Amino acid sequence: HCGFPTYFDYNDRQIPQGRKVIQLENVSPEIKSIYFEMVSGYIHHNYTSCLLLGRKLLMHIAVAQFGAKLKQKFVVYVEHLKGKPEISSNLHYALEQIEDMGNIQNHETIQKVEMEDADLVIKLVEGVLQNLFTYPKVKDKNFKDL
Repeated sequence: HCGFPTYFDYNDRQIPQGRKVIQLENVSPEIKSIYFEMVSGYIHHNYTSCLLLGRKLLMHIAVAQFGAKLKQKFVVYVEHLKGKPEISSNLHYALEQIEDMGNIQNHETIQKVEMEDADLVIKLVEGVLQNLFTYPKVKDKNFKDL
């Protein structure tokens, strides 16, 4: 709890909206900063910015962690990520959904991003970040003597 007031607007939306933030370990300050900005966008009902920041993080991960080339279409980054064993196949469908959502936002028509879609983006980014940075370190710390 942040200690600041929560209120409900005329549409019965809670401001700020609640959202649990995961503990990010072994992640660069740049990635943490964008992750927290993405979650802040969600909390303040800025779902389009949440989607676009999530896509930006995924692009950065494809380039910085897996050697994808810069200045590619997002679909190239999605395919690059899907081809890596560190990215669970359980996340492939979510990657494809985010690709489609963002293409509509960036290239087709202006459409409102819904809360559920923004939540999906955050969950996917969290899964990727935990898979790449947190879980390998936990394994090294706790299971190396088995």
